[in-house]
Order: sequence, then structure tokens, then C-alpha cells
Amino acid sequence: MFEKLPYVNVQSVTLGNKFTVFCYTDGLTDVESEAKQMLELKDIISLIEENIALPPSAINKKIVDHLVAFKGARLINDDVSILTCVVY
Repeated sequence: MFEKLPYVNVQSVTLGNKFTVFCYTDGLTDVESEAKQMLELKDIISLIEENIALPPSAINKKIVDHLVAFKGARLINDDVSILTCVVY
């Protein structure tokens, strides 16, 4: 999108031996239910925590299934991208 990035914020974090990374685009949190309630990130975090022992692909499926059930018949207005990976 840019010829040159306007800024880069570099940081570092020390993590344990094994951890799960979950990345998502804003389309995930922009999903609305039929009652026009927004999907809350805390619900996605809880879903991940409850299923943390599953492989990343299974966690992603749980999230997509939750998203589809949450939105009901309502259309998704933005693209949704998710990435879950385990780092050893």
C-alpha cells in the first residue's frame, strides 16, 4: 500500500518454551449479530483458552463456527482473516 512505511515500531517480548499466537483482522471484531450486537474479543479469547489443546486448524474451525452461529442470517460486511499457530 505504501512505497515506504510511515513508521515501524519494533519491540521484543520474551515468551515461554511453547505458546500459541492468534492473529486476526478487524473484520472479525466488526461482525454483528441479527440483534446488531458486535462480536466481542473477550468471547474469542475465551473460545481459544477453552480449546488451547487442539491443533491450530481446529481452533480456527471453532472460531469460524462461532462466528457463523453468532451472525445468524446477517451478512458479514468486511473480510475476516485469522491465523493461529503454535510456536515451539
